[in-house]
Amino acid sequence: MNKKSKMTKFTARVLAFLMVFSVFGAFGVQSVFAQSISIAGPGTHVHTISVGDVPNGARLAAPTSVVTQATAVSGGNSQLTINIENEHIGRTFTESLSFVWNEGGAYFTDTVLVTIVVAQAPAQNATFHIVSPTQVVDLTPGVTTVVDIVIRNSSNHQARQIELMPRAMPNQNFDVAVHGSTSTFNLNGNTNRTIQLAITPHRDTAVETANIPFELSFRNNIDVLQFVELILPVRVDQSEDDSEDAPRIIMSNFEMPTAAVRAGEPFTITTTLQNTSSVAAHNVQLSTSAFADNFMATSPATVFVGRIPAGASHTVSFSFIPLEDIDTASYSITLNLRYDGLDRELITDAATVFVSVQAGDNAREEGRLQITAISSPTGQFLSGQQGNFAITVTNTGAGEATSIRLQSSPEAGLVPRLASMQTLQLLEPGASHTFNFAFAPTSAATSNFHNILFEVSYLDGRNTARQSFEQSSGMLVYSPERDDDNDDPASTPHIIISDFTVDPGIVMANSEFDIFLTFQNTHANLAVQNIRVTWEVMGTVSSPGGGTQSAPSAVFVPVGASNTFFIDRIGSRSTHNHHLRLFAIPDAPAMAHTIRVTFEYEDQNGGTHTISQNIGVNVRQTSRLELGDPNIPDSWSMGMPIHLNFNASNTGRSTLFNLRVRFEGDGFDTSRADEMFGHVQSGHSGSFWSNITPMEPGPQTVYMIATFEDEMAEQHEIRQSFVVDVMGGFGGDMGFGGGDRFPPDDGFGGGWDDPWGEEDSDGSWFTNPWVIAAAGVVLAGAAVVIIILVKRKNSHNDDNDDDL
Repeated sequence: MNKKSKMTKFTARVLAFLMVFSVFGAFGVQSVFAQSISIAGPGTHVHTISVGDVPNGARLAAPTSVVTQATAVSGGNSQLTINIENEHIGRTFTESLSFVWNEGGAYFTDTVLVTIVVAQAPAQNATFHIVSPTQVVDLTPGVTTVVDIVIRNSSNHQARQIELMPRAMPNQNFDVAVHGSTSTFNLNGNTNRTIQLAITPHRDTAVETANIPFELSFRNNIDVLQFVELILPVRVDQSEDDSEDAPRIIMSNFEMPTAAVRAGEPFTITTTLQNTSSVAAHNVQLSTSAFADNFMATSPATVFVGRIPAGASHTVSFSFIPLEDIDTASYSITLNLRYDGLDRELITDAATVFVSVQAGDNAREEGRLQITAISSPTGQFLSGQQGNFAITVTNTGAGEATSIRLQSSPEAGLVPRLASMQTLQLLEPGASHTFNFAFAPTSAATSNFHNILFEVSYLDGRNTARQSFEQSSGMLVYSPERDDDNDDPASTPHIIISDFTVDPGIVMANSEFDIFLTFQNTHANLAVQNIRVTWEVMGTVSSPGGGTQSAPSAVFVPVGASNTFFIDRIGSRSTHNHHLRLFAIPDAPAMAHTIRVTFEYEDQNGGTHTISQNIGVNVRQTSRLELGDPNIPDSWSMGMPIHLNFNASNTGRSTLFNLRVRFEGDGFDTSRADEMFGHVQSGHSGSFWSNITPMEPGPQTVYMIATFEDEMAEQHEIRQSFVVDVMGGFGGDMGFGGGDRFPPDDGFGGGWDDPWGEEDSDGSWFTNPWVIAAAGVVLAGAAVVIIILVKRKNSHNDDNDDDL
């Protein structure tokens, strides 16, 4: 290396030192190295990297994504253990390794940027063949035979997520199904597995020998789905069989409303009755008893089908109307099937479907409570000092909430100074009420942030089961007596989070935010040093033995740093401030997340200690509703009710509450165009319809307006407009001069108006051709009547003359 390059390197190191020194304070920064590692495929790999002039014994802060272990080695090197999973194949990772050491009373750090490139591994596909049976399998027509089939993975490669997929014969002579468990499984190379197929030749099959094909699907080492076809030879015994097969009817292909049905509006449920046996089924009938309390029948409650031949199907439908006073809920409807089996033995079956119903104007509206404000005490509280809490509960629903109960549950070490459970009989829609609580730490409380759980329960106005939800808060306790924080040099020093602030207070998912933390050494005499601080978000996962347990979660990601940092020293009764910049991932659930902060440190006597503290961060998801354009008919007639169908989709990641869609327009009757759809879960969509009636001819503007609340009880509105051309209709002049509504009242908002009224479009009915024609018909009829009467009178006079 020439002198100029040496000077350039020296200058770069000096500049890096000066830049990073301003960030790390007392830390000195030696240098920054960048290295690249190439890995062929999955598995555990060990690599040695150069870390510059790092002395032996330096402390190493290693990341935890793919680098699972890092060990400092003499000679300025470090040995990395890298674990690559299948999902890492073809990806590139950048890890930052930080080395920290003390030299002459000052702290220094070296940082190594390691780029890990995982190559795309070659595909390793398994191969399969049938080990047994080795002979042709004998089958009997109309009889189901369960065949044990031993398959072998004859390759050296593992097959993952194997799924058995039997196929029916092309000529439909056999029914083939998986027998027993249908779950997927893995199979290592050169190992066997027994599977079972249930094979039923049809009673009238004409074949004697056949090959039964079935498929295995699996994923290879690079997670690509593969398919393998295996063949099982069978022979059908054509000798006479005196046994009689029993009929079997199944209900399938259910068709029902995909969106909520409004009270008073009709809907239909349709199912297919399929005879899957080889003999006919007799006296088949399907009935429902869903009409009792919540629905009215518009079709017979029992449908008698009679005979369904072997292999045939029959479709049955039932029509319902939800009663006007029905509540918004999901209702079950049971369909009961019965038919004759062997020797006319009765066979029964039942299927239950669920229909969502939106309450009408006569139904009782639901109350919905939310905690809209929590006032928590700030600062530190000694034993016996009281901290006051104010919990504001608001009814954001459309109905009353009754029998309200707010129960507080503090952690051990806190005692209530006011009633721990408070009640309220009634909260009207839109009203709020503030509950006051007070707690004080006891002498048994440790220096920590103590959580308090508040549970709200109530009746939502429908007098059904109680609704409930929870929210947590807490207070900071300082207990020097409990912590042995006194003049004894042998006592244990403790680090606590004495204060923290989250900015903004409620974090939006898919955004960055700041946490400002204050750490305090509570000991009166001893300092703490060499402090390693690690944070992680605690989530909830299913435990192997059932239930749930806490586990680290990746809801928050550090920005420009790792989840570990170091603090040189915190003196006795002193504090240290730290700032975290984090990113909330787009899928972060809308809830209060717990961040566990763990301190590993040494006291002045060389003792090592570990302690953890928790803080909370509230996350909010963006509410997003997409409305499709209504299907607008090509022809609009004045006075005729129009059914507008439109789609609504919750494309956000949070639940939408109290979704309501209405139509407005000056030239329309929109009294039946206000639809309440209730709550819509994230990712759900549906097709809805509404009624409007055009009342004025010509171009008219219609507005479609959707309103809903997000999880923070904030109101949102979406407005769309479209212009339609309304024709004159079939009213006062039968549709030829522009008139009023047509046809007569049919219960959907239409009806005849006075065709001779003052609202005739041309102001006079004398010029109406239909009126003139009608008058001509009347005059012609009158003329005919007069002629007949005259003839009769003349005839009568002639008769009198004859008598004379």
